Amino acid sequence: MELQGATICSKLNQVQHSVVEGSTSELNCSYRNTVSKELVHRAAVSEVFLTDVEMISEDKFITGAHLPKTHAYYNDIPSTNGKIFYDNILLLEICRQTSIIITHNHYQVPLTAKFIFNEAKFRILDNNLLLMKSTPSSVLTEVDVISKDMRNGKLSGLTFEMRLYINGHLSATKLMDISWLDAAVWKKSDGSH
Repeated sequence: MELQGATICSKLNQVQHSVVEGSTSELNCSYRNTVSKELVHRAAVSEVFLTDVEMISEDKFITGAHLPKTHAYYNDIPSTNGKIFYDNILLLEICRQTSIIITHNHYQVPLTAKFIFNEAKFRILDNNLLLMKSTPSSVLTEVDVISKDMRNGKLSGLTFEMRLYINGHLSATKLMDISWLDAAVWKKSDGSH
């Protein structure tokens, strides 16, 4: 399954996925507690799936997350031959939360910044990994920042390449391009006072 948004900008059409089959055995995340809801722009703890974020090297990160067995919003759970699978939208939300926490924790973007998700390419590589089990599945997302946008000498956007591993197996990839505005500029452009 491949989802591709309308082309708002053409940046991602020029980027090649570099899906690397491999193991996450050397990469470790904590799955004990969720991160602060403010760092992923969520109103409630129940909406936070990320449990950890770590910098591996310059412009390379990992995040940890748990897929909840039930959720009030992410509950469009398909059943096939009596088997229940996680909603694919959960993986997209993990990617969204990942992009935001990385910008705040590692690129000094203020918590008040307003984010714009410009474009994305998402691909499920193995839907069977989304099979629900008796315990919540763990997701490790490997992230490379593959380009940076500058505006007036300041960082204003990032392009991410993400590889999502469910219980250690590569399940999906995502390319995403985001930018942000200072809250005051956002209000001015919105017409709000």
